Amino acid sequence: MSVSELVVIGAGEHAAVLIDMLLARSDLWKIVAVISADPVKKGLEAYLPHGIRYIYSDSEALEFAASNPHCKFIAAIGSNIARRSVVEKMKVPEERWASFVHETAYVSKSATIGAGSVLMPRAVVQPYAKVGHHCIINTAAVVEHDNLLEDYVHFAPSAVSGGGVLVKQGAFIGLASCVRDHVSVGSWSLVGAGSVVVSPVPDSVTVIGVPARKINRDKK
Repeated sequence: MSVSELVVIGAGEHAAVLIDMLLARSDLWKIVAVISADPVKKGLEAYLPHGIRYIYSDSEALEFAASNPHCKFIAAIGSNIARRSVVEKMKVPEERWASFVHETAYVSKSATIGAGSVLMPRAVVQPYAKVGHHCIINTAAVVEHDNLLEDYVHFAPSAVSGGGVLVKQGAFIGLASCVRDHVSVGSWSLVGAGSVVVSPVPDSVTVIGVPARKINRDKK
C-alpha cells in the first residue's frame, strides 16, 4: 500500500490527537505540512518529524494546494463551524480530502464514510449508517444502524445514537450523551454532555439534561 502525503489543517488540541494517530500510521500517511492561523499547540512541534512546513496564512495555503496537487488534506479542527470555514476557504475538490479511520474503529461494510471524516479509536459505525463529509466520530462514540449524519457533525467521546437517527449539518452531540432511536437533531444544534435526547431537537438550539431540554445559549 502506498504512502500518501498529507496536509493537516489545524494545530490545536484536536489536531494534536489526530496527528498522534497519523504518525502511528506512517505506512499510510506522511505529514508534509501543517496549516494554522493560530499558534501551534505547545509541544506539538517537538514530536513532529523534521522538514514539515508550517503555513500561517490563507494565501500561502492556497498557493501550496495549487502547487502540490498530489497532496491530500484533512481538517483537524474540533469546532464544526470553524472546520466548515477552513474547508470552504481551501477550495480543493472532494477527492483531495482524506478520511482517517483508526484501526480499532469498527465500520460496517454497508456503512459509508464521507470525504474528510475522522473516526477515532473504538468508534463504531453500524450497518447502513451514512456519515457525511468532514464529520468527527470521536473516541468510543457509537453511530447506530440506519443513521444519517449530514456534513460537519461531531459525535464527542462516548456519545451514542439509537437506530434510524438523523443528525443534521453541523450538529454537535456532546460527551457521553445519548440520542434515542428515530429522532432528529437539528442543524448546528448542540446536545450537552451527558444528556438524553428523547424528542426531536430543532435547528440552532442547545439542549441539556435528562431528558434533554432547550436552554438559552446566552444564559449566564
